[in-house]
Amino acid sequence: MTPVGDALVVEAIDSERVTKGGIIIPESEAAKRDLASVKAKVVALGSLAFQEEARHEKEFGRACVIPRVGDTILIGKYAGYTLEVGGKKVRVIFDKDVAAILEEGDE
Repeated sequence: MTPVGDALVVEAIDSERVTKGGIIIPESEAAKRDLASVKAKVVALGSLAFQEEARHEKEFGRACVIPRVGDTILIGKYAGYTLEVGGKKVRVIFDKDVAAILEEGDE
């Protein structure tokens, strides 16, 4: 699947159901954690995704952090469109739906 314009294709990452200490998190508590946002992995970027940010970087000389394919990002729970492609659930979202890029320690 190839996104067009400022769209991105992402795969949602399920919340952890077991803590590092081995405690199993109930489904109701996991749902509360996922209430406002979802972690997702960037699968593909449209050709115009984040072009506005890149233009601002050139104009104002400020570095902009732009997600790349493979990055883990934070998006709104209901952002974009959900569909199934090749047996995998993916979402098509827009560049404005990306709230943060998560670093390895944040995951």
